[in-house]
Amino acid sequence: MKKKYKILIISILVLFVILAIYFKLQGRHFNGDAETVQCTYVAAKDGDSMVVEIGGEEVEVRLIGINTPERGTEEGEEAYKFVKEYLTKGQILFLEYDKERYDKYDRTLAYIWLNDSCDYNNIEDFKQYCLNAIILQGTNCESVYYRPNGKYKDWFETIEVIKHING
Repeated sequence: MKKKYKILIISILVLFVILAIYFKLQGRHFNGDAETVQCTYVAAKDGDSMVVEIGGEEVEVRLIGINTPERGTEEGEEAYKFVKEYLTKGQILFLEYDKERYDKYDRTLAYIWLNDSCDYNNIEDFKQYCLNAIILQGTNCESVYYRPNGKYKDWFETIEVIKHING
């Protein structure tokens, strides 16, 4: 019985090592219940969408949870400029997906984190390290919720309320 138990434990450990290696090779990272994919910032398209590179492929990303005015308006240009000045071409970022991964325009839907060592379950880290939340705090944009992607819905709404209270 002891021998079977040891074999089972060793098998489980080997499986975990294999999975860890696999996810590391795939550029995936885990932080609590959040799985992220490492990417490289290429360019802003506007205040709530951008182009990143994942595994040598350029991908257009639409940020979940926020909506900035369109470019061509004063507020839209402000949001676009904010993102362009906040990020640096070649900067390493981390995408976190929600339930639905693509929108009707075939853009990737994601939360973008500035690092993968913060606490993804802490609203203060969310406000400081989630680009979506940073844009909401720093520009004239609003929080939005499109089903089924609402993992951080309450936090976006809280940030927006605080932003309006502080004027």
